[in-house]
Amino acid sequence: DTNEDNRVFVKWNPEIVAATENAQYTAEFAEDLNNNGKADKDETKFTITYLNKDGSEFAKFENQLEGLATPQPKNNPTAEGFVFDGWKDVAATISKDERYESKWLVDSDKDGIADEKEVKVEFYVDNKVEKTEYLMPGEKPTAPKVEDTDKDNRVFTGWTPEITEVKEEDKTVKYEATFEE
Repeated sequence: DTNEDNRVFVKWNPEIVAATENAQYTAEFAEDLNNNGKADKDETKFTITYLNKDGSEFAKFENQLEGLATPQPKNNPTAEGFVFDGWKDVAATISKDERYESKWLVDSDKDGIADEKEVKVEFYVDNKVEKTEYLMPGEKPTAPKVEDTDKDNRVFTGWTPEITEVKEEDKTVKYEATFEE
C-alpha cells in the first residue's frame, strides 16, 4: 500500500487465521484521495460555501476531505454597480466547514472596471465639463473636438496640460481648453 495510488489498505479477505492448510487471501483497499492513510469513507467531510455580495449562497462544495486543496467556483458572481475582486481569506487546503465572503469594488460607470483601478479624465471648455472618460493606467485620453467660432473672436490652440497617458497614481486628470484672441 502506498499513498501514490490514492488507496489505503483496509483488511485481508477472508480474515487471516492460523494456518492449517494453504490459503489465498486478497487485500482490500479503500479510496484515500487526501493520502492521509485513512479510508475516505470513514473520514469527516466538510462543506465549503461561497457567498454572493448580498450574503446568499453562490456556490457550495459538499463532502470535501481534509487536506485537499480548497475548491473554487468556476465562475465569478456579479452584482450591478460592482466588480468582483475575489474571495476573502480562502484557505489553501480544507480543514473545516468554511463560508467565504466575496470581495467587491465599486464600478459606478458600470463598464466592468473598478473605479479605483480607473483614472477619471475630464475635459473643460470655458469651465464646463465637455467630456468625461475613465481610462486604465497607460491609456491616452481622447480629447473632444473644439470648434472655433467667429462670434467669440478666438481660436482653439490646444489643451493644458499637454495630453499624455494616464498614470496609476492619477485619480482624476483635468484638461482645460486654451484659446488665443
